[in-house]
Amino acid sequence: MKILLLCPNFLLWPSQSHFLAGFIKLIDYFHADIIIPKELLFDSRSTTISFKSFCSQHYASILTLHRIGSRPKVFTDLKSVSSYDYTFVLNGPDLYSRKAQELIANWPTPIIFHSYEYHVNSEQTIDLYRLANPAVVLSYGTQYLYCNFFKSLFLSREHDINRKFYPFYFGFSDKYAISAVSRRSSRPIMCALLGSSAYLPKLENTSLEAFKNHFINIGQYYSHPTRHAFQRLSSENTIVPSLLYVPSTGWEPSQRLSYDNYQILSSSNFFINDLSLLKFPPARLYEGCALGCIPIDYYHPIYDQLGFIDGESIIFTTLGGEYETVQYIQSLNSTTIDRMRTNVLTLASLNFSQTTIAKNMYLQLTASKYDNARNE
Repeated sequence: MKILLLCPNFLLWPSQSHFLAGFIKLIDYFHADIIIPKELLFDSRSTTISFKSFCSQHYASILTLHRIGSRPKVFTDLKSVSSYDYTFVLNGPDLYSRKAQELIANWPTPIIFHSYEYHVNSEQTIDLYRLANPAVVLSYGTQYLYCNFFKSLFLSREHDINRKFYPFYFGFSDKYAISAVSRRSSRPIMCALLGSSAYLPKLENTSLEAFKNHFINIGQYYSHPTRHAFQRLSSENTIVPSLLYVPSTGWEPSQRLSYDNYQILSSSNFFINDLSLLKFPPARLYEGCALGCIPIDYYHPIYDQLGFIDGESIIFTTLGGEYETVQYIQSLNSTTIDRMRTNVLTLASLNFSQTTIAKNMYLQLTASKYDNARNE
């Protein structure tokens, strides 16, 4: 299967230690080539932005050539596109312009579309998705089953159900590779709560407007319900703060990224996980498990799909039962915690590395051919 990657700007950010590096590994498995259409290099309303676009695309290509082991070809002419079986399109603002949409609407190969951050700029995302009319849609998890917001965007039309939807999980990067640190038994922190939860009515970012309104309209006001419940418990109960380590509760990036994720997870026995309102496993789930840290969350079928078992590799709490859960983990002896740690490390080593996830995705996509959705 010959795969082409359209406009690799997202590869500007992930190193092999980044939580998005699974994309690089997937591209490497496919030996994918890269196209940066010359029509898009100067696609902007000003010379300044055109120059930035030009530099950005070429910088991305240079980085990609160094990071991807297969050393892809990079070209700008659309004439060669039809010799490929599929084009991989990652949703993002680089493809929201009129010129980009004109190209994608008439793209000569079937498209594999990654929904990426679909809750941001959702209107532009759905416009791009409908023009691409993809044969396959990838997402961070099984949102096509469990996230009503995802369904409202990507499964709102009758023929959308004919597409193939696959989860392409984050996994853990090379930085979190299982080591002696992961197996360490003596840890100073019983349970860590990392990340935050946005109060949706106060979100002022206009790019999140559709996401915000969708959930407020159905009575959901916090982006991460599990985190919010434990944060509230920690602030209201004078005993909990000594049992639950909360380095930051702020939503701004400067606050959410103000601590060392690796250091805290590797120093904790348990951590609070949260599938968020979008219902996908965050990168921290895989990272925590790879560091021998045991997740806690409300039950959801997603955990069954990933192989977690209550009391063995995860602790399920209940709404209103969060304090009892904190007390329960505090009562566990070191033998029980070490047994659970071994279980999560086994799950992580077998299933959760970005290399394993990328390989499985590659095998799944190459197992059969997909019809061009434009022929529907």
